[in-house]
Amino acid sequence: MRNLFVKGLFAASAVMMLASCNNEEGMDIQNGATSTVTVGVSVLTPESKAAITADQVNQGDAVQDIANVSIVPMIGSNYQAPIVIGAVTAAQTSGVSKEATISQDVDRFRVYGNVDASLIEAMQGGGFTINAAVSGDNGDENYKEQLYAPYGLYYYADSEDFLVSSSENDWSTVADWSANSGKVGENTRVKIEGVTYKVGVLGAGILLNEEAINDKSESSEEFCFEPAEGGENVVYSDIVGGGTMDLKGLVIYGQPASLDDTFAQTGDVRVFASAVSATPLDNKLAFEASTNKVKGANIYSVVAEEDGERIVISFQFQNNTGYNLHLKNEDVVPNGGYVYYSSELNPRDGKDIFAAAYTTLLNGTINSWANGTTTLPTTTDVQIGVVIETSWAAGIDYNVNL
Repeated sequence: MRNLFVKGLFAASAVMMLASCNNEEGMDIQNGATSTVTVGVSVLTPESKAAITADQVNQGDAVQDIANVSIVPMIGSNYQAPIVIGAVTAAQTSGVSKEATISQDVDRFRVYGNVDASLIEAMQGGGFTINAAVSGDNGDENYKEQLYAPYGLYYYADSEDFLVSSSENDWSTVADWSANSGKVGENTRVKIEGVTYKVGVLGAGILLNEEAINDKSESSEEFCFEPAEGGENVVYSDIVGGGTMDLKGLVIYGQPASLDDTFAQTGDVRVFASAVSATPLDNKLAFEASTNKVKGANIYSVVAEEDGERIVISFQFQNNTGYNLHLKNEDVVPNGGYVYYSSELNPRDGKDIFAAAYTTLLNGTINSWANGTTTLPTTTDVQIGVVIETSWAAGIDYNVNL
């Protein structure tokens, strides 16, 4: 066993070194020599990173605190006692430290950020599972128990290629890092690189097609708002009294029902991400040229990785116009009712729709308020096959005279 001393630093450059706690009985470890070691972890802020608000997903001007940063030493596939330092803030420029013991035979580290402390503490029993939770923000009573909240902004690394040094210098000043020989061994310093987001972020904006919404021609399909007290239908721009169609959120299909300690996915749910702004945008969202950030979105949502399949998305609006909204499918959305505007996203340019450490930017334009539906679209996974029949059927029986 060895005594582990971990020193933490989280400066504006987003470099982090992590502290630790002690091993407990019952762990699958091997006996060996002990020594004092300092372990550090660097946390990357990806170039294309991109719910919730912009600041909460590091789309703002400051790097946000990371809750419950933890290192989990491993011997082969066996977890050792977690090294938990808790929250690491941008203000902690002088570092924090704790002592712990690990085995010299540790040959791997997993690092987590923003994962609930109770899950990390349970890992010595063999991993954990994060289950999607039912959203409390969705206002449509028809889907109260069917839509789930987005996952957290999780950080993660799984490193067998950590760096080591026998230096006695402070961790932050060590210069002679080298590749490990498979285990921590007798080294006095350890550095784990590559800790970054294990999830992606979706930044979505909603726009209105003014030409369609304000079309005053007799053939316009936009005369879909009927005064509740009766009278002729009007276009959206002619609604009296300042009533509006308010963006409430975005439903994202195909998110996992659960994630395990390696972020492997199980199941399939629809996630509801609440709008941070209900007001349509004047201009399309775009990535900032210098930072790749997406600012000013109506909706931000953490998204789990996906495998290249198409994804259905549905913007949820509430009709607060004071008018009845008539849809093309002949449904009517009363004042206070909910309506959905849906589309499909497909992979492009060889990139997955949602990927870890990347932001997906979505601009949605309402071309007609009449295009909505009062229910979410239904998708079904089906197996499609063919049966090839090799027997011959009787053809035409010709009888001719020559």
